[in-house]
Amino acid sequence: MKLIQIGFCLCLLACGCSRVLDESAETRSATNLISICKNDLAMLEEEIRSAEDDLIEYERLNQIHVVKARSKAEVERLEFVVGERERFEQELLLLEATHPIVTNTNSLSSVFGDDALRQRHGELMRMIRALEESENRWRSAYVLASTRESELTHLQDRIRRLNETYSQIAQRLHDLRMKNQLKSLQNQPSDPAR
Repeated sequence: MKLIQIGFCLCLLACGCSRVLDESAETRSATNLISICKNDLAMLEEEIRSAEDDLIEYERLNQIHVVKARSKAEVERLEFVVGERERFEQELLLLEATHPIVTNTNSLSSVFGDDALRQRHGELMRMIRALEESENRWRSAYVLASTRESELTHLQDRIRRLNETYSQIAQRLHDLRMKNQLKSLQNQPSDPAR
């Protein structure tokens, strides 16, 4: 309902419909528009206060200052874990490509060094799995932090939009008041003694 009234006020002011009215109707219309604008501004002030309170409460409940501080470290840690996993995967691929026997568990041959290669293959597989688990944990933490920061941005944008609307209506109200003052000065009888 509030947004409809605010939109109505902006629409009336933007279309300049008061030009087609006669002077008394125009004066009443301007007075009504001023009253509507004042009411809209009062409602917007309350909405802005409420939105700012919501923002403060969100920051407090979600410890946004801590989330922001950890976010950079989480990104760096995630990048490190991903880099290590990729490095071990490349080593594993190279080992499997150059020594296919390490992946063949049915092989009965026991060539010198096969056991060491198979052991390295197993170590790489375990390290890759451990890094994948670590990567998933860090990704989850990063997603949670990103979600919180995104919601914070949403709340900040809402406050910004409300303030912009408030400024537009306040400017229109000022313009209406100035227009009314000019009309009242124009409608005053001139002093013939001058």
